[in-house]
Amino acid sequence: MDLTADASAEEIGAAVAALAASPEVDVVLAVYTPPFGSGLEQTRQALSIAAKGAGKTVLACVVGHDVLIDGHLPSYAFPEQAVQALAHAVRYAEWRDRPAEPAPASFRVHERTARQLVQQELSAHPDGRWLSPATTARLLDCYGITMVESIEVDGPEAAAAASERIGPPVVLKAVGPVHKSDIGGVRLGLRTAEEVRQAYHEMSAHIGPQMTGATVQRMLPGGVEIIIGGVNYPAFGPLAMVGMGGVMADLLADRAFRVPPVTDPLGMIAELDLNPVIVSSDGATTVDARIRVAPCEPPPSLLLRRLR
Repeated sequence: MDLTADASAEEIGAAVAALAASPEVDVVLAVYTPPFGSGLEQTRQALSIAAKGAGKTVLACVVGHDVLIDGHLPSYAFPEQAVQALAHAVRYAEWRDRPAEPAPASFRVHERTARQLVQQELSAHPDGRWLSPATTARLLDCYGITMVESIEVDGPEAAAAASERIGPPVVLKAVGPVHKSDIGGVRLGLRTAEEVRQAYHEMSAHIGPQMTGATVQRMLPGGVEIIIGGVNYPAFGPLAMVGMGGVMADLLADRAFRVPPVTDPLGMIAELDLNPVIVSSDGATTVDARIRVAPCEPPPSLLLRRLR
């Protein structure tokens, strides 16, 4: 529908509403070139109002401007970008409509236990929080993710005792700071209880009150260190990341990001950071993990609204 460059914001909004109401239309893409017509801001407002009232997917192309309008209307700088985004959304919607494939027999997911763990945390902390190392390990275990043997400790004597239980060599890691290796919060290859005790004293004195405790872990043999992460954006849903891990994670920035094909995710997991994961010919073991949970709210539907 060509309204010409002189079309007002009111006319553009009415056209979007009319097209969305037509049974012959599946998707509406409104293309506007500022500063013609009523101008940029008035036209954006008209598009936003029309999109909210539509029962179908509406996209906007405000030429030269790539921004989400009023937090709910996807807007692109060029029409080709809008069509490409729509194509991705259609493929994702079609994927979601396919019958779920059964998981391999060797992969057992204890989703009920996982949900109970998260709900217990949110009952105690309604705004969400980063889980303790012990709870993180329990949650990952529900999904078959193996973590290296670890014991939480709150002092040098407990750390020394934990090292004897695990057996040498062990690793001592501070609990509290995010980037532990940057501030001396990781000590490797400790072989005696006295070495662990002394390392805890030195670490605590160096880090100070930021250190709320420590974790004693079995030291693993060599392998390739990778990082696996994820975040659940309120507007767009989950995003997964894989890259080189360990101390090289920030140095090399060798990462790949993808939108996971998730049909029924545990949406209350807001952030996930497994770093490093040691990968060898024997499998993969998670050495360090952090998970943040938060209340789950339905995200704005954006492109996926009524695509099915």
